[in-house]
Amino acid sequence: MFYMSRARKVVLVAVVNILIIVGLFLLMEGFFSVLFVGRRIQANKPIAERLHTEYDLDLGWVNKPGVVIENMYGSGIDIRINSQSLRADYDYSATVLPGRVRVICSGDSFTFGYGVANNQTWCALLGEEDKRLEMVNMGQGGYGLDQSYLWYKQGAANLAHDIHLFAPVVFDYERLRLDSFFGYGKPYLMAQDGVLHTENVPVPRQSYLLPWLTRNGRTLQQLRTVQFLQSQRPLPEAEEDYRLDSAQAQEVVALILADLQKISRENGVILVIVYLPTREDYYGEVTDSWRELAQEETARQGILFIDLMPDFQALPPDEVEKLFISEGALVEFYGATGHYTEAGNALVAQLLYEKMRDIPELADKLAQP
Repeated sequence: MFYMSRARKVVLVAVVNILIIVGLFLLMEGFFSVLFVGRRIQANKPIAERLHTEYDLDLGWVNKPGVVIENMYGSGIDIRINSQSLRADYDYSATVLPGRVRVICSGDSFTFGYGVANNQTWCALLGEEDKRLEMVNMGQGGYGLDQSYLWYKQGAANLAHDIHLFAPVVFDYERLRLDSFFGYGKPYLMAQDGVLHTENVPVPRQSYLLPWLTRNGRTLQQLRTVQFLQSQRPLPEAEEDYRLDSAQAQEVVALILADLQKISRENGVILVIVYLPTREDYYGEVTDSWRELAQEETARQGILFIDLMPDFQALPPDEVEKLFISEGALVEFYGATGHYTEAGNALVAQLLYEKMRDIPELADKLAQP
């Protein structure tokens, strides 16, 4: 009996020690899991657009009217948004003033002018090439091609203009396949029997109510507890799953271009599709299929097309690097790298004006008294 009791005590002590060790391991596992995720969250940088945009039930987000953010991108590099949610220092009249040619620039952050001041965007600098030009910057950060199209239809409806430069970058063609971007909901377009239908509207608002959680949601999924709970009830693999396959997206692009051309002809506007090169385009890090599609569709539909890629490709790498914001140049925000620098915006404006002057239809418009 004595030996049996002693054996039981030894076993009990061993079991208790094992439980203590397991418990300590679990505590350390949890602690380091939280520490690891905490450091990742601390390293997560905010999205610059959140500072000057607000929720929009039809578009997802749009520039806040009347916002002024001094030193947004550095000392003296401000952002000014007028009451029409456009990047401008003043409001535009509904009609074009006599002797002026009004040009609307549509696109994403490359058009908005991420990283530069209001007067340093390619859209504004294009106006410096010809003082008769009144430039309207309708660029919105983070927009897909679909949102730029919808925003143009909404924002330019009561804004007379002569020329429309629709200037998406390669990423915008991919974004039109999504119903969210960086976790923030957005509309997307579907083609049914040759007609565009807007889906995911009203755009879900949850992500805009809790921006910290939206920004850090994927990082929080690395917590072991969250992973366990997800394993019990699996969630979608990605927050930004494609809603359109490649063929559907190509059809949507074709219909968007057709509708833009229809709107332009009805209002006496000259539509120009512009392909703005990115750093990834230059180094062949993105597919060329969207650029080829834009070339084919504009030719098929009789739409003017300006492609700046050949001009960028003719430059040596050391010159190209000066045209784009380098990694670490704007450390305050996520996603700054790769946008046009002041030099990049200036080159785009110069090239665009030269090519516009070479197109008879545009040259005639620019030459009108």
